[in-house]
Amino acid sequence: ATTDILRILLSCPLIPDSGDPIHDFCMEAADDLRQLVGRIQGHSSKMQELAVDFEKDAARLQKMPRFQVDPRLKVETAKVTRDIHITAFLPRLTSDILSDEKKRSILLGRESDARKELEALLEEMEEGVYGSVRGKKDMDTESHSTITASLLSNVSSEGLSEAETDVELLLRAIRWLRDEMYQHEETLDTIKWGF
Repeated sequence: ATTDILRILLSCPLIPDSGDPIHDFCMEAADDLRQLVGRIQGHSSKMQELAVDFEKDAARLQKMPRFQVDPRLKVETAKVTRDIHITAFLPRLTSDILSDEKKRSILLGRESDARKELEALLEEMEEGVYGSVRGKKDMDTESHSTITASLLSNVSSEGLSEAETDVELLLRAIRWLRDEMYQHEETLDTIKWGF
């Protein structure tokens, strides 16, 4: 779902002269993102119900002396449930950003640091961090926002503008979800299903 959001965002074409995103295309993308919220919630709810059912079945089987369930399974299922709600929040926030000209320009303008970060996040998420040449250590190093440094260096005494804050929130949420996704995979790979 997060890669879908990134693809929709980066599909907004730019005006050749100014490098700003084209308004009409961005409004269509904003509509697509609002529709994506329902699909994410529906799909995620089905997956979450299935995971809870597996966890309950495993808990019942745990009463048998030969079959034990790793207690981390229930915790990981709860974390995934939490992440479903955050994933559904992203398209709403992204749609709001696309609907505002200033926010849209900060996020997607040709020279925007945020656009570069979105492109890097999409590439990384499509290839999968653990499947790439780079390892987890590189992911941890790169998980700090490039836009944070550029925005914070321009902060006046009033702080970040609302537009800059919304863009930074979006980027941080995407990075956080990316990191959580890889952490879930790592944890689930180590959970023992019977011992």
